[in-house]
Amino acid sequence: MKSLDDIFGQDAAIRWLGAMMKSPRVHHALLFAGPPGVGKATTAAALAAIFLCEKSEGGVACGACESCNAMHKESHPDYHVIYRQLIRLEKSEAAARDLAVDTIRRHLIEPAGLKSSRGRGKVFVVEEADTMNLNSQNALLKTLEEPPGRTLIILLTDSPDYLLPTIRSRSQLVQFGYLPIDRVRSELIKRGIDAKDAADAAEMSEGSIGLALRWLEDGVVAAGRELLASLDELPGSAMTLSGWFKQFAEAYVKTQQAREDAKKKRTNADEGDEHEEKISKDVTIREGLHIMLRLAAGRFRQQLASAGYESEPARCEQIEATFEAARYLDRNVNVALVMENLVMRWSRAFG
Repeated sequence: MKSLDDIFGQDAAIRWLGAMMKSPRVHHALLFAGPPGVGKATTAAALAAIFLCEKSEGGVACGACESCNAMHKESHPDYHVIYRQLIRLEKSEAAARDLAVDTIRRHLIEPAGLKSSRGRGKVFVVEEADTMNLNSQNALLKTLEEPPGRTLIILLTDSPDYLLPTIRSRSQLVQFGYLPIDRVRSELIKRGIDAKDAADAAEMSEGSIGLALRWLEDGVVAAGRELLASLDELPGSAMTLSGWFKQFAEAYVKTQQAREDAKKKRTNADEGDEHEEKISKDVTIREGLHIMLRLAAGRFRQQLASAGYESEPARCEQIEATFEAARYLDRNVNVALVMENLVMRWSRAFG
């Protein structure tokens, strides 16, 4: 079970939250805003442990009561994490591109109105809160403003401006920032990660410990190395890049399905449930390719910064082509066509 002391690099946020948990009045709605993978979800879980602890003192969870043990086992009945893919429990074929209103109602609004199991209240953590559609956000407003009983709602987002002003005004903003890349690299090495892998993961994630760890586990860092090496060889590597993207997408889908299967086992999900959760292959492919496009854009920006006058137009064209491909992926344009066109534009940028 994580504590607030385990969160590094977010000193201002942790100081404020620690002081809040020591005070007699705890804000019932918090908005954790900041880049992905910098500790927002871990902080939310640590805060929930304090909030639900049966013997907390001085803003610190005891770590020994039944509630703390349940949090440690990730099985606390009053700790609820809401995320996009929960929609597939009711609609197995749903794409889960946004946080649907049915998900918010069933997994937050309705359980918030019920009596807590352990008598210490309830905590709801909404991941990727900015993906709530308009209906979801409007449905949440009343509960967010006046939650029943002792309730703590924590919204996590890396794009707070995507939330309605009425959602933001009803929540206490807690800002999280980027972590220094050297700090992330050092932390990864402390956790037993190879120095080369740690350096590459810290650089690719742009200072996000969460993304660095996940990308190492999912093979994204190794794939990223291959992509960046191919980009450095353009236009000569253009013939192989389209096939490479296809292979990466297929491998990424497999790792994400394995992750979902492991998550089900941790939460003791019923394997015989007719609504067994499966990831959407198309959505997952697009998410994986977005990661690669992010890495590609970063490499082109580096090359632009050190480019001579004659090569600047080519680098600018490659960056624009990358952003345009990302927009096409978001608009559900055929993936193969998007990536083939992108590789062609990357290659032709050299004239």
